[in-house]
Amino acid sequence: MRISIADGKLDTQCVLAIKLRSELFDLLSRTEERFQAYIFTESTDLYLQLFFHMMGRSNTIISPILSRSDVIAKRSYYTIAERIRNQENMIVITNLLEAPSVALNDTYMFKNELFIDFRFSSSKMHAIHEILSGFVGISPDFRIVSLTASRPMRARMEDLNRYVPLSVVKYSLNAPIDDPLVSNLNMLSEEAIGEIVGASSYEHGLKVLVFTTTSLAENGFNVISQKDNIYEAYFKVQKLMEMRKQMGEARIPRFQVFLSIMEGRLYVTTFLPTPEAEEYISILFGSLMREPESKAALEYYSGLSDSVWDWI
Repeated sequence: MRISIADGKLDTQCVLAIKLRSELFDLLSRTEERFQAYIFTESTDLYLQLFFHMMGRSNTIISPILSRSDVIAKRSYYTIAERIRNQENMIVITNLLEAPSVALNDTYMFKNELFIDFRFSSSKMHAIHEILSGFVGISPDFRIVSLTASRPMRARMEDLNRYVPLSVVKYSLNAPIDDPLVSNLNMLSEEAIGEIVGASSYEHGLKVLVFTTTSLAENGFNVISQKDNIYEAYFKVQKLMEMRKQMGEARIPRFQVFLSIMEGRLYVTTFLPTPEAEEYISILFGSLMREPESKAALEYYSGLSDSVWDWI
């Protein structure tokens, strides 16, 4: 099943904004630039990993940030982690990540606000409203920017590509024969595609939204929308869980990650920022590619272009 066939199944898109406070965020409030952000958890605290391109315009406001001792210089960008002080407002992110059918599109900083862009199935609108009702009109730091029909994936990715260059990486490995969920998808190889969502990893596996062209009534798959053939399941594929953990530890943003299975091979397709793509591939070759039993292979690697959409 082509990735593009799953496009639009999560038919609703929402953008939230949360005002953040610290010396760093106060400085950012004086700029007109948008900065990519990656949310991660350390112990019980939430942090933002912020990315600043080296080729950006000289900015006297940003200079004090880049002179900090905890700034890390990469090949084409600087990055820094900042703890989020108003943790109570950030509970909304945790709750949304756990909500049924939610998939993050993007997170970024503009001024001193963190923007959270996500998709979900309209069949779960009530559950999303319940989460948002605990913040809207209660916290002055929290607002809904928009709630609309989802934009097509190509439009979203090409728009994002204007702010941060994107690349597409696809690799494959032998599908584990001992996972019944993977086996079920293998039998539906032309009719199903999965998207990894939620936190980096869970004790019971990777959280995956499964989109099919026919009804799926197998054990282990929770129904999100019978009408649209959307399901949710946890895949305990150890090698993928280890890879996702390493990518998370490297603070590499991934905008969408798709799974597909064909003829006993598990394929993983990832959209990510081009500046982080080299490190992504280095981790891939440094771990998974060195394991002979997985028979892993790099299938595709390219910057975002018109030909990508023909291919996926």
